[in-house]
Amino acid sequence: MGTSNYWLAPGKVVSPAPAKALEKEQVAGNTTPEDFIAFAIEHFKLDPQAFFHSRSNRRPAFVSIKHMVRHYLYFHYVISLKQIGQLTCKADHSTVVHSCAKHLDYVKVDFEYRKDYEAFQKEARARGYHRREGWKHV
Repeated sequence: MGTSNYWLAPGKVVSPAPAKALEKEQVAGNTTPEDFIAFAIEHFKLDPQAFFHSRSNRRPAFVSIKHMVRHYLYFHYVISLKQIGQLTCKADHSTVVHSCAKHLDYVKVDFEYRKDYEAFQKEARARGYHRREGWKHV
């Protein structure tokens, strides 16, 4: 995603939030999907209103972030496609399926996208945003 703020929020540059220590209830494996969404917004320096708006931004970099977030939620949290869609811009479940498929395609062919996703995934795991212990994805 680089350093461009063009696609974030027109006229707004969101400053990075200071790093916070993990609180007791946010230990590895005990985070909620809503906690993860807040982390993703912070990580990518997004405008929360733009991220949650149902008629949101369709610029490629913004859509790529949604692909990453939806795939991570699908793979690391045991929630339905409908719930993922509701958490990310009130999207339909079929949009989430499409988004996950696109994510897998981009990881295979786009080096920059893969590098950004790996950095995002590494930080998310380091902060404890991953599947709860003992749960299997269905």
